[in-house]
Amino acid sequence: TTDKQIIGIDYLNKISEFKAAFFGYADKPLNFNLAKIIEILMCGTIGFFEFSPILERELGLIAYKHYVPVTDKNNELVKDINYYLKYLG
Repeated sequence: TTDKQIIGIDYLNKISEFKAAFFGYADKPLNFNLAKIIEILMCGTIGFFEFSPILERELGLIAYKHYVPVTDKNNELVKDINYYLKYLG
């Protein structure tokens, strides 16, 4: 590990090195959008995000168009590796 903290443009450059990034919400009442969502997408990285109606309502992001949901209809984490590999291919 390193003591150097990656911030600013260096942080965005680091994100852009990855093909995909995962984002999940905290438990209620902390269910709100964070800048990380936009940062992931603006770096050209595929967003694997926990589904939430506020993604579309507040940010206009549509599942399978702007991001890949990591939770199913029952709000359970998708654990099938092939599901993710399909989008990384």
